[in-house]
Amino acid sequence: MAKRSDLTYADLLEVAARRGLRPARARRHRRRRGQPRGRPGNCGARCRAPTTRTTWRWLLYLGEVAHRRFLAAPLRTDGSLRADLDAKEALGLRAYDLWRTALDFREPYWATASGYMMSQVFYEFWLATVRAPFPSVVAPEERAAYVVEVHDRVADRLHKALEGHKMNVELGRAYGVKSYWSDESAARVVELLGVLDAEARGNLITPDGALATN
Repeated sequence: MAKRSDLTYADLLEVAARRGLRPARARRHRRRRGQPRGRPGNCGARCRAPTTRTTWRWLLYLGEVAHRRFLAAPLRTDGSLRADLDAKEALGLRAYDLWRTALDFREPYWATASGYMMSQVFYEFWLATVRAPFPSVVAPEERAAYVVEVHDRVADRLHKALEGHKMNVELGRAYGVKSYWSDESAARVVELLGVLDAEARGNLITPDGALATN
């Protein structure tokens, strides 16, 4: 399954996580059948601590759980937009922290997966913010200034995404691995350079999906 080309990165993470779940499920199954836990030193494989591989797979999976909650978090126009954006960003940072911890295990292929997602979540938050609907308190004649203010406020997220993807490309090279994730980061670098060029020229994305010239 993990070798199929039609899987999304979330699917690939779930494959890895499920592989890590197998030993834990086997232990639970043995306990349900009445087999004893045993004592340290004489129970063999039944009471071994989680392996490093299981740990980083769990971290990737839990990061994706937080990421899906981040993507699903609503943005309302009734005066709650700032609070909604703060809540969405907190979920994104939760996912980031989990992926960052997984990266520390230095498993070459999946380290680049962590690096990709850590970088991309900044871009996703930037997109969610600049595309968020106009608050109901913003009058039509104030919208142009509002768009500029929003873009200025989250410009650093765009730069963090770009730098992160650049670093992930270098990470793949440092590990000497040809990775789907580092290749995707290379594509995102090109995309983000285009976005930053448009921003510099004053062509700003607005909540209705149009481009506003600053």
